[in-house]
Amino acid sequence: MEPIVYIKKYSELTEKQKLEMHTLRYDVFVRRLRWSLNTINQLDIDEYDRPDAKYIIIEYEGKVAACWRLLHTNTPYMLKNTFPELLQGESFDDGNVVELTRFAVDREISKRATHINFTELLFYLVVQYGFEQGYSAFITPTTTGIERIMRHVGIPNHRMGDGKIRMLEHTKSIALRVPIDSALRDWFTNATINQHRLDRAS
Repeated sequence: MEPIVYIKKYSELTEKQKLEMHTLRYDVFVRRLRWSLNTINQLDIDEYDRPDAKYIIIEYEGKVAACWRLLHTNTPYMLKNTFPELLQGESFDDGNVVELTRFAVDREISKRATHINFTELLFYLVVQYGFEQGYSAFITPTTTGIERIMRHVGIPNHRMGDGKIRMLEHTKSIALRVPIDSALRDWFTNATINQHRLDRAS
C-alpha cells in the first residue's frame, strides 16, 4: 500500500481528516511532548487552524498518518504572535514566506509501514510544494530534534534570531529558515525520497 497525499486549505479538509489530524496532533504535542495546550475533547486545535491555513496531509490505510500546517507570513503566524522570543526581533510580512508548524507523524502507522519514512516524505512534499507555488522561504519554530533530522537528511537551513536554544514547555526549541533557492533545488533533485511512488490526490 502506498500513501495518498492531500494539500488543502483547512476549509477544504473533510471532517474525518480534521478529526484525525487534530487527534494526531494531540497525541504528539500533549501526550508525547507534554505541552500545556488548550485542547478540546483531546483534540489539538488552535487559533491558527483558520479556513485559509494550508495543510499537507498524508493518509495511509485510510487514516491520517502525518501532517504539517502552512501559514503565509502576511497573515497572523505562530513565530510572530506566539513565540516571538525565538525570532529576537526578526519579522516577516510576505506572502511568499511561509511558516511551517504542527509537524506530526503517527508512530504506530510508521511501525506498520516500514517501507515509508513519513518524516522525510513530509520534507520532500513541502519542498516540492514550495517550488510549485514560487515561495521564497520557509520558516519554522521547531525542536532541536527536527533540526538534527534536517541536517542528517541534508536540507539547507539556518537558525534565526540569535540562534540560541530556548525551552518551550519541556522542549529544546529554535527557529529555522529554509531558503527556497538553488541549494534546496539541488537537495530536492537528488533526494532519495524522489524515487518514492505516491499518489497526489490534490
